[in-house]
Amino acid sequence: MAISPNRSILSLNSGALVLSFLLLNSIFSQQAAGFGDARREYMKEKVRKMFYHAYENYMTYAFPHDELKPLTGTFTDSLSELGNLKLEHLPQNYQGSALTLIESLSSLVVLGNNTEFEKGVLWLAKNLTFDVDARVNLFECNIRVLGGLLSAHILATDSKNRLEKGIYQNQLLHLAEDLGSRFLLAFDTPTGLPYAWVNLKKSWFQILKLCLVGLFLFVFLITGWQVPQFQKKFMLLFQTTAGVNGIEYVANMSLISVN
Repeated sequence: MAISPNRSILSLNSGALVLSFLLLNSIFSQQAAGFGDARREYMKEKVRKMFYHAYENYMTYAFPHDELKPLTGTFTDSLSELGNLKLEHLPQNYQGSALTLIESLSSLVVLGNNTEFEKGVLWLAKNLTFDVDARVNLFECNIRVLGGLLSAHILATDSKNRLEKGIYQNQLLHLAEDLGSRFLLAFDTPTGLPYAWVNLKKSWFQILKLCLVGLFLFVFLITGWQVPQFQKKFMLLFQTTAGVNGIEYVANMSLISVN
């Protein structure tokens, strides 16, 4: 499936994936207002084609790098660029973490493609490492990578028929625990609020970030991640935020960062 600069390309980022899930949810619902059977089937197929157009082009032109540049048919190793508006402290030797594949695993299951899901799980289990000298945004890495691994782990274990028997031994969960352990030192601050940036290998940090509070608790709660050292940090984070004085609010919204 070739890429054409004149062709509309769906970028596989978190926003697109959320949109796809929302579309699928409304399409599959028998209560979707104004959708007859024919219209519903048409929209289901349209979403399916959109996903595979993006996914197959990524696998062809960008994998195992982070993301596809759709107009040029090249790749970008963008994990260190996410949330990095000034493009500072970019790593020199980082060659990607198959970010788009991680984000795509749950979509593959939703679309019923257990074969491609299994291939992705096994590739990540064998090749993915977080022992890389790269500064990442804790917020972005949490929702995209940690969340992606945990949701894929849940999907890999919720059905006996999804993966070949005995082939899955919690590899994605082990990767998530490894990544989460690299996050933990970012919570060792005087307030308990985590730093916004963390080097996955060297463990140095910058800037406290408030928006991480809700997202870490969200990932923790929806996955039921029963790991004591993470639970302790997340609960301290919640309690600290609830009692912090001097946090400014604009239009009923908390600021993203705090000095």
